[in-house]
Amino acid sequence: MRRIPAIVIVVYLFVLPMLSFSQSTSPSWYTLNAPEGSVVTSSSAITLRFGQLESKCATTAVSSGICSTGTVGTVTPETWTAAKTFPAPVKITVGAGAFDNVDPIPGVYKTVQIQQTGGSQTIEINGKAVVIPPGATCSLTSTPSSIAFRDTTVGYVLSSSATLSSTCTTMIKSIRVTGPFTISGVQAPLKISSRTTQTYTATFAPKAAGATSGSVTFIGNNSSAPSLTVLLTGNAVSAASTLTASASSLAFGNVTLGSSSSQVLTIINTGSSSIRVSALSITGTGFSFSSAATPFTLASKQALQLAVTFKPTSTGSASGKLTIASNASNSSLGVFLSGTGAAVASHNVTLSWTGSSGTSGYNVYRSTASGTGYQKINSSLQTSTSYIDSAVLSGKTYYYVVTAVAAGGPESPYSNQTTVNIPNP
Repeated sequence: MRRIPAIVIVVYLFVLPMLSFSQSTSPSWYTLNAPEGSVVTSSSAITLRFGQLESKCATTAVSSGICSTGTVGTVTPETWTAAKTFPAPVKITVGAGAFDNVDPIPGVYKTVQIQQTGGSQTIEINGKAVVIPPGATCSLTSTPSSIAFRDTTVGYVLSSSATLSSTCTTMIKSIRVTGPFTISGVQAPLKISSRTTQTYTATFAPKAAGATSGSVTFIGNNSSAPSLTVLLTGNAVSAASTLTASASSLAFGNVTLGSSSSQVLTIINTGSSSIRVSALSITGTGFSFSSAATPFTLASKQALQLAVTFKPTSTGSASGKLTIASNASNSSLGVFLSGTGAAVASHNVTLSWTGSSGTSGYNVYRSTASGTGYQKINSSLQTSTSYIDSAVLSGKTYYYVVTAVAAGGPESPYSNQTTVNIPNP
């Protein structure tokens, strides 16, 4: 029997490294007066590093040996070994031997620093107790600590800059914003090194009028990392809208008692947002108006016409005011009114003409249109060559013609036309 070779399937499993951001803080260090050869003891674990702070030689011969290899003015930079944690109980002799035989800067004076914790620590140096103060708390701050925007018109955008700083190197894993605000200039994940600043910009873009508030929260990478919430406030106001009228006053002049005179007033919304007209009112005897019922709304650039009428009830001057109440920036718009009531005038027209022979009388005709529409106004045949028309109205124009009636009854064609303008009043 022929054997079938086995097929071996090899599966390669690749494990991809997970990427993550870790919270990193810069520890606080406290310099001890413990030169080489000093004995440091502690009942609890401590973390130390061996080296020296920056120094400058003032002389070439000093007993401490700090400048034993240098010359006057030589600067020795701050240099330390890596931090080393010593488990309790601790008893070490300061020197390279305690730090894995690492001498960071041979031939000069060196000491040790102890890493500070959240609370105080007590150690002994050469049998003498030394209290180590707690380290600085890592904190995240914003300057300013809150952002208050000035009044902003709806539809407009206002921005304000601020800075973040931290007393330690910290990692912000997320940024949360609430309210009608946005944040730019920073994005998570964000690393802020110790004692550095990071500028961010808050923007207020209101969509409705009124006071509002929100916040931006910078959230640390873990429960022990610093977080910070900055309060954001702002107030939005409606876009300015103004109501205007086609005239600031209406003068009706002389109006005869029993008659009336009307004028059209146009009001318009000249702003960029709607205006709500809540009331229309008028004062003054004899004045009135006609319009849509209130309340009503005028959109941006929309106009409305009002018919204002003066119908005097007595002779003499009259005055009044039309008031338009709204939520515009000029919430009460007034238009002044004036007019004079005039007595009914008594006018008459006296007509005369040249007589014709062979006539028994004359007829008088009148019209308010030139050349047409004549109506006879004498009730009986006029035997004289004159006529008085007392039924005329002030301010009107009349057109007159005369005909002659023969003794046998035939009536002549119209005479030439005469025009008469009646004064007002």
